[in-house]
Amino acid sequence: MKDKKFDLNENQVIDILKLRQIIRHEDVNVSECFNPDYVHLSKNPREISKLKASIGQTGLLQPIVLAKTQFTETNKLFNWEIISGTKRHFVCKELDIKTIFSMKIDKILSRDDVKKVKLYESSLSSTIPSNLITPKVLWLSTGIQEVYISQRSDNFIKDVKVCAEITGIPVALVRQAIRYAIDLKIVEQYKNSSPIEKI
Repeated sequence: MKDKKFDLNENQVIDILKLRQIIRHEDVNVSECFNPDYVHLSKNPREISKLKASIGQTGLLQPIVLAKTQFTETNKLFNWEIISGTKRHFVCKELDIKTIFSMKIDKILSRDDVKKVKLYESSLSSTIPSNLITPKVLWLSTGIQEVYISQRSDNFIKDVKVCAEITGIPVALVRQAIRYAIDLKIVEQYKNSSPIEKI
């Protein structure tokens, strides 16, 4: 049976990899987090009774997902908005747990971005299958593009090696990404390319 969290198209994989670049795993003070479901959960304690018992016994096993939003930028009481994990946060507050493990997205997200994060949550910490890592994905979401543009010389082989060294991505994959950009005329063709470099 196909794993739904990997039923992704190319653009979705790019979104996920870009998000991973700005995620930090850190403990955060419970009081710093705005919980958009707080009022609802406080009126419906049965929704969190089992979770409360579980966290009380074994602790929090899954981090909450936080981000900066327009709300947190205009509200001095909170530094982060909870994108996913409102019940976990509510329970920790109820149990007087002062800090909570989180995945922080240190960027101001629009409401559309928030929806994407919620959609991709299960994929943010999972290994993406290699068949989904296409040359387009490599070029747009791994840092190769930025390094290549800043370091480009007049030698294709040299540029591939430099990008591989800086990004830590294998040479073969870097070559595919740069070749993708050249073939689609995103970047200029090398003027003095050898036959081997054109392959």
